[in-house]
Amino acid sequence: MRINQQAFCVKDVSYIIRSAEIEDAQALAALRLQLDGETDNFDREPGEAFLDAQGFEQLIEADSLHPSHLLLVAVMDDRIVGYSRCQGSELKRFEHQVEFGVGVLKACWGSGMGTNLLKASIAWADANGIKKMSLKVVETNVNAFQLYQKLGFEVEGRLKYDRIHADGNYYSTILMGRYRDEARLARKVQAQTVWVREDGFTVHIDKRFLDLEVIFQFLTQESYWAKEIQRELVEAAVEHSTLCFGIFHGDPSKGPAEQVGFARVVSDLVRFAWLGDVFVLPQYRGLGLSKWLMSIIVNHPQLKGTSFNLGTRDAHSLYAQYGFKPLTQVENRMSRAMNWQDIYEGYGLKE
Repeated sequence: MRINQQAFCVKDVSYIIRSAEIEDAQALAALRLQLDGETDNFDREPGEAFLDAQGFEQLIEADSLHPSHLLLVAVMDDRIVGYSRCQGSELKRFEHQVEFGVGVLKACWGSGMGTNLLKASIAWADANGIKKMSLKVVETNVNAFQLYQKLGFEVEGRLKYDRIHADGNYYSTILMGRYRDEARLARKVQAQTVWVREDGFTVHIDKRFLDLEVIFQFLTQESYWAKEIQRELVEAAVEHSTLCFGIFHGDPSKGPAEQVGFARVVSDLVRFAWLGDVFVLPQYRGLGLSKWLMSIIVNHPQLKGTSFNLGTRDAHSLYAQYGFKPLTQVENRMSRAMNWQDIYEGYGLKE
């Protein structure tokens, strides 16, 4: 199968992720061979089980037609520097699952390519009724293991002494899987996940669609409450927030879309909630997007009954329209001031 092309800019590195084309065969053959020689994370020694350009041509054509196969490439400066593949089964008993694999050149590590290849694959799998994604990761690949856990994969087993590396030592392979249980998700969410306006704007609460670069750039350059915050802290804040609401010009679940606004909520989804990092990009203000976003947030079925808190310097009139008032009985409330130095130290960062 195929997906729509997606563009990314992470830490000043720009690249696109798209479905593989027949014309990519030669580059993919060379990339696969280079990847095998860069780390011990793959099953093959350099040159083993070599797949030439003709083999990749056949693979690309077959994957583009198969309902449970997906071959993606990451392209930077017109060069393919990473790829991923989901492979389904021809057997009826296993038609609900695919196996995932990914590879990115070492020179491009840290740019989110592996993460975004996986996110694109997960979004494709969820949209096409794939119930389970499985993968294997060598125990020494800690960064990949942590990424898979963060994106919902669980450890299903361990193959002890499964492989031998160039250092002569034996290592285990960890088996991981992500299962999409629709009934469990329905019980957990019990709420709408996307809102659409007639003029083409949408709001999504799926974090996979968020453009972290847009959020980071606004907070660090234009906000008064988080000016000059480091990107790692923005990513952590988004990851640990209970619900994130992204406003998009277009629908990212159907194709390219521009993120134009954002808000996040920290809550137990029962008694309390805190709203923060609310913004609409300057060029999209005056279109009623902030009011639309606030209406969605305060009427969310798991938020509308909570004790809702926020802080603002200049938007009191907006929030007052949605039931927010200045604090009363302040003698019964206590707070502790934020300490940026402690925050940076806690994440091992320097101010």
